[in-house]
Amino acid sequence: MPPLFALREVGVCGSFDRMEMTLPPPNEQTILIVDDSRSVVATLKALLAPLGHKILVARDGTDGLKIARTQHPDMMLLDVMMPGLSGYEVCKELRADPETRDLPIVMVTALQDHESRIAGLKAGADDFLSKPIDRVELRTRVRATLKADRYRRQLEQRQIHMATLQGSVAVMRDILSMVDPAVFGQAQRMERMARYLGEALGYSPIWELEVAALLCQVGCVTLPEDVRAFSDQPERLNPRELKLVEHVPDVSASLLKHIPGFEPIAEIVAWQDKRFDGTGHPPVAVVGTDIPLGARIIRLVRDVLNMEDAGLTRRAALKRCENMPGHHDPVVLAAAIEHFARIVIVEKLVSFGGLETGMITRSAIHDKSGRMMVAAGLEITPPLLAGLENVHFRVGLKEPFEVKVIIHTAPGSMTH
Repeated sequence: MPPLFALREVGVCGSFDRMEMTLPPPNEQTILIVDDSRSVVATLKALLAPLGHKILVARDGTDGLKIARTQHPDMMLLDVMMPGLSGYEVCKELRADPETRDLPIVMVTALQDHESRIAGLKAGADDFLSKPIDRVELRTRVRATLKADRYRRQLEQRQIHMATLQGSVAVMRDILSMVDPAVFGQAQRMERMARYLGEALGYSPIWELEVAALLCQVGCVTLPEDVRAFSDQPERLNPRELKLVEHVPDVSASLLKHIPGFEPIAEIVAWQDKRFDGTGHPPVAVVGTDIPLGARIIRLVRDVLNMEDAGLTRRAALKRCENMPGHHDPVVLAAAIEHFARIVIVEKLVSFGGLETGMITRSAIHDKSGRMMVAAGLEITPPLLAGLENVHFRVGLKEPFEVKVIIHTAPGSMTH
């Protein structure tokens, strides 16, 4: 997988804050009281009333288990000594059930001995509340317990969303790599260069820019193969085919915006062909810094890489961009010139033993039967290196490999 997956822990949460959480508001959380004493229940309900929570009541352990499993309260206040099932037994059953094992349980007990509390902890209780019940202690414990559980559930939801985002990106990556390896190789180069430039500009969250750069051309999978082959040579396409190519950003954005949390990414992708002076696609009156910064970065990155593919060095490509007034954001272009002046790319020939993560393939890597294993321009990632290792020991690889190593230096020479 590309480096963007390593960034999830350091910036992805901002996107989740834009997603709709399914947790109830704090004052709408539900508390289940399980106690056989009517007076204790009445006291607890009266003391909790000002907090505004919904209160459920069970008169014994069996009823408490039923309500916990059917109505899914956010917290349980559980009496220890009850006829029938004791609080310890209820607690053990709840913890053994996958549906209720995470339910916060505070045991309410008149037992003060150390052994009783140890038994409660072993049964799975989260906290204890002593009888007679103190108003301040009760409300403090309830607030703290519900708050902690809310944080836990938010974290779980974020982890689910994180897995969804990663899975969505992985699926689209795989589709793109299978349909058009050349476009996929270019996409990985764009992701890498956009990351460098975004970091230089202080772009945040950087992962959105990475994904946008990686998937900005995913809509090309809808193009006929003969059109896709000449999408970067407009002179070879007829007006109908040119129209199809022109709308690739729209198609890409449409695919991405249906993924929860990808709305900002879809917006970047939709504006990737817009020039800084307002010309280009989409044909609406948006100019300059009103164009999303991510789109301005991707526009420059794509133009520079296309020029490099035509034979220009990085320095010459950026110089040509300087001589294209209105095409690029001057601030982004200046940052690119300044940043990439600090990068030296060293070309090397290495055997399999010298292949390292972070290296970039200068030419394709083939196995000994001639089958291409890695396209040119791809970064060697840990999963990719592991796959090559398997092929190396099973079939063998054609060595040596032509690779490029990126070195960040002080301002100085700039190469391709």
